[in-house]
Amino acid sequence: SESTPLMQGAVLDEVWKLVDKYYIDRSYNGQDWEKVKNNYQDKLTKKGPNADEMKIVKEMVQTLNDKYSRLLDVQQYAAIQKYDLIGVGVTLMPNAQQQIIVGAPPIAGSAA
Repeated sequence: SESTPLMQGAVLDEVWKLVDKYYIDRSYNGQDWEKVKNNYQDKLTKKGPNADEMKIVKEMVQTLNDKYSRLLDVQQYAAIQKYDLIGVGVTLMPNAQQQIIVGAPPIAGSAA
């Protein structure tokens, strides 16, 4: 079956919601997380339909300045899976439609 292209902003919205829901530092590195979302939505809109949304979303996640929070593309995710890594945070992964989903929520009782 052919995959349907995602609407522009879908990945940004999904990642923003996941960080909003699961990120431990509720100050988001001293940022207003809602404003961060608005700024990156504006950046994405200004770049138009050919924008590299994953690059823009990675930049948004990097504003957290947290070495444990990062966004992996499909190839990067596949590459680390061979090591069967288990972290304390949330694992984001693409589903069959290439949408970013929570692959593993934080482990109960973990530091996350």
